[in-house]
Amino acid sequence: MKKLIPLLLLLVMFTAGCDLTGGPITIGTPGQAPAINSFDSSPASISGGEYSTLSW
Repeated sequence: MKKLIPLLLLLVMFTAGCDLTGGPITIGTPGQAPAINSFDSSPASISGGEYSTLSW
């Protein structure tokens, strides 16, 4: 029983908030795609194994 309780709690967490009635699902039309007005990297140039921060 002690091993079953964590499994039941996990099941409750995953199903909480789910609509289990089998009702219809409404899908809307997609909105406009986001626009990227600028793009930057810092530093602008790197070598293998180095990191860069990207901003947009």
